[in-house]
Amino acid sequence: LYQEAVALAERSAVVNLQDVEMTQLYGLCAQMHVQAGEREVAQSVLEYAFERDTAEPLLWVAQAMLQEMNGSPHMALASINYALAIWAQADPDYVEYQEALALRDRLAENLD
Repeated sequence: LYQEAVALAERSAVVNLQDVEMTQLYGLCAQMHVQAGEREVAQSVLEYAFERDTAEPLLWVAQAMLQEMNGSPHMALASINYALAIWAQADPDYVEYQEALALRDRLAENLD
C-alpha cells in the first residue's frame, strides 16, 4: 500500500507543480550567481537544473547570461532565443519575459 501511495504521489499534479516551481527557482538562483560574478556556482546550478527540466525558460536566460559573461555572445543569443521560443505565448507584460527580450536586443545589438 505504501509503495502505491508513493507512486501516486510521484505522478500527482502537486509534486509536478513543485518540481516546476523549483526549476524556476534554480533559474533565478543561477541568474543571481551570474550577476554576482560567481560563474562556477551558476554553472553548477544550471547543470543540476537542466538535468531536471530543459524546458524552463528561466534556465535558458541564466545560461545566456553566463555565456555572455564567458565571452560567447553567439551562444548567449541562441540560448535567449530558445527561452523566448518557449515563452512564445507568454503574457507580454510578464517581467521575466520583458527582461529576456531586453537581453536578446542587447546581445543582438552588440553582435552587429
